[in-house]
Amino acid sequence: MPGPMPGPHFESWRLALAPGDRRLSSALEWTDALVLVEDGRVRVECLGGGEWTYARGDLLVLAWLPLLALVNPGTEDARLLAIRRRPTIPLGFNQ
Repeated sequence: MPGPMPGPHFESWRLALAPGDRRLSSALEWTDALVLVEDGRVRVECLGGGEWTYARGDLLVLAWLPLLALVNPGTEDARLLAIRRRPTIPLGFNQ
């Protein structure tokens, strides 16, 4: 993703899947995150058996799904970029 990442109130991470890779996951891993498919294709498999395939440029909210696994069904690497707010300490909290 070109350009600077969001400021100190956000955190980001990337996930790469080689062709044919299947990575077990859950909604908790993606809490509060927006996920961009940067490259390739990603198939999202859900616990109930449903699955959907997303391609470059698609924006996902994986925390809303009964997520089971992420799969790269393509012939090129798939890359995801996730961004979420950093946890904050409530005002008035004394350490």
